[in-house]
Amino acid sequence: MKKALSLLLVLVLSASLLTGCKKDDDGNSTAGTGAFPGTPAEGTVTLAILGEPAQLFSTRNSEAVSGFVLGHTMEGLVIRGEDGDFIGAGATDWTYDEETCTYTFTLRQDALWSNGEPVTAHDYVFAYRSLVNPEIAAPYAYFGYVFKNGQAVAEGNMAPEELGVRAIDDYTFEVQMEAPCPYALNVFGFMTLVPLNEAAYNEYGDEYGTDAAAILTNGPYVIDSWTHDSQIVLVRNENYYNTENTKIDTIILAMVSDKNTAMNMFMAGELDFMNDITGDQAVQLRELGANVETYNSNGVKYLQFQVNRPGLNNIKIRLALMMSIDTQALCDNILKDSSQPVYALVPDTIDGGRFSAVDGSPFFSYDPEGAKALLEEGLAEEGLTIEDLNQYTLICDDDDVSTRTAAFIIEQWRVNLGIDIQAQIVPRKSRIEALNTHVFDIVLSGWYPDYDDPNTYLDMFLTGTGNNSGDWSNERYDELIALAADEMDPEIRRGYFVEAQQILMSEAPIAPLYGMYRNYVISDKVDGEIVMGWQNTFRYAYIV
Repeated sequence: MKKALSLLLVLVLSASLLTGCKKDDDGNSTAGTGAFPGTPAEGTVTLAILGEPAQLFSTRNSEAVSGFVLGHTMEGLVIRGEDGDFIGAGATDWTYDEETCTYTFTLRQDALWSNGEPVTAHDYVFAYRSLVNPEIAAPYAYFGYVFKNGQAVAEGNMAPEELGVRAIDDYTFEVQMEAPCPYALNVFGFMTLVPLNEAAYNEYGDEYGTDAAAILTNGPYVIDSWTHDSQIVLVRNENYYNTENTKIDTIILAMVSDKNTAMNMFMAGELDFMNDITGDQAVQLRELGANVETYNSNGVKYLQFQVNRPGLNNIKIRLALMMSIDTQALCDNILKDSSQPVYALVPDTIDGGRFSAVDGSPFFSYDPEGAKALLEEGLAEEGLTIEDLNQYTLICDDDDVSTRTAAFIIEQWRVNLGIDIQAQIVPRKSRIEALNTHVFDIVLSGWYPDYDDPNTYLDMFLTGTGNNSGDWSNERYDELIALAADEMDPEIRRGYFVEAQQILMSEAPIAPLYGMYRNYVISDKVDGEIVMGWQNTFRYAYIV
């Protein structure tokens, strides 16, 4: 029987969430009518992903599709178990010295790379140093600031060898923290901090993680093939230490960005799972007897502004663009999938709801008249006209929901502000590239939490960090996030985050749109316990 693990607020990091079908007392499926049998291949499941992964180099990963693939092919020191709690993975156990803020991990000696070589503490040392190595320029380099000397290394003031990590021997890995870290296990279980084989990385160079033959993995699955812009095939990793508990032999990840195509494939039995189905599709599929579920991903969809652009560098103009969008109408008339408008970045379920109870949100509202007045003031301050803003484009993915969302936003700007911005519709991979290179005007983007803490949203916008694609900077904001990183008192720490979010929303480098609820559908053939947490996984699923 399906077990929904709703602890941890049912938050979702990756692009896909899998669960099983319900059974009656005789063990027969009650989820559908039998019209959705799933793929015929025995031991194989097929699911839709939104498009081509940006890349599968774990150290440089910062997006959900790649993260979902890596979540099945790579494994770090700890993972979330079936009950949502952290359990040992690459490490069998660990100790923590409060006086020196040092974790010591004992690594399992039966962990192997996909080429049969042992995974050692040296692989973790190389991975952790790579994360903060400015030559690699990892988007998540700031994750390493919690390690001793991490920020100094990332900013080029110390060599990577001075990071507070070391291999005591082949199977003992030591990590010294910069200060006590209340979410440390979340860091050790994060997808950018899985081990990295130095020899393989040096062999493949810039090609590492761009093809099935140019990567080493250590998780329950290996990449059998990667047909670019088509599909990735994962097969059971026979070298994995726990392979006997990997119940599904083959996972086919079909790259299907068009939701109508994906729905037709599901109805034809060519897909076992599709995520992010539209509200209209959910109604149709339920009428046909399919097992459709809805969950709150706690992801937030927002507009990312490049604040170095003339006009977009003005707070009043950015606020005008934000306040002129009727996000309730967007959710009700375009999305129709239970998504709800948001008026702040951090969702109200984070930190057990304690954060939202004191954060003072909402920080803005739909106010077209007020937005128009702000726009006029901002343009006057910059010596610009509407025509200067009309040159800008809004980048969005080429899937149906993204294009319709972008069209709605552009129409709101035209009607409420008289601005005629154009949409630039691109493959998802190209949108990620625009964010990573900071070359854009406005991007329809979003964020899923990495762990249950306001920090996972707010530290994105620290000055100069890899995920701060719009290049916004505020000295007090940076100071508050740094204070929160060193503060162990939860109330004081929460107060720092509250003030930080107030600064973020008052300066509007982003425009929050809606909290992302998700509809998904699964065939009757898939059952088992699936972790509904920060790291979605198919590792606990099995075929009926």
